[in-house]
Amino acid sequence: MVPGKGECDAEQDRADLSVSARKALRDLSGAGQQRAHRHKQTTENAVH
Repeated sequence: MVPGKGECDAEQDRADLSVSARKALRDLSGAGQQRAHRHKQTTENAVH
């Protein structure tokens, strides 16, 4: 194993991870708000 190679890979992985994590969070917050809204409507409909 080349010394320092693992460190570079780890840094790259962490960078990729933060990018995908940010994207996932953005998708989640967008979808989560829509889902919460829709869920609220369906529960109200179910109650009435």
